[in-house]
Amino acid sequence: MVTKFGNVPINNKIRSWNPSTPPTDYLTMLYRWDTYHDIRTAAPVLAFPLVIVTTARMIGTSTRRPARASKSAVAL
Repeated sequence: MVTKFGNVPINNKIRSWNPSTPPTDYLTMLYRWDTYHDIRTAAPVLAFPLVIVTTARMIGTSTRRPARASKSAVAL
């Protein structure tokens, strides 16, 4: 979503620039592109540990043995 609505529209504008005379606000546009790129990069970096922790918890709960019955419950 960030790429589609952030970086791609900026890329399309940059393609129309004349390389010898960029617009006066080109640094603002490049800064905005970098910000979207940072978000796009940080999202999976932050999500990956969450996937690992969630998977580990799911595996941990599915492999636990049921608790043993107490001796008093077995004697009944």
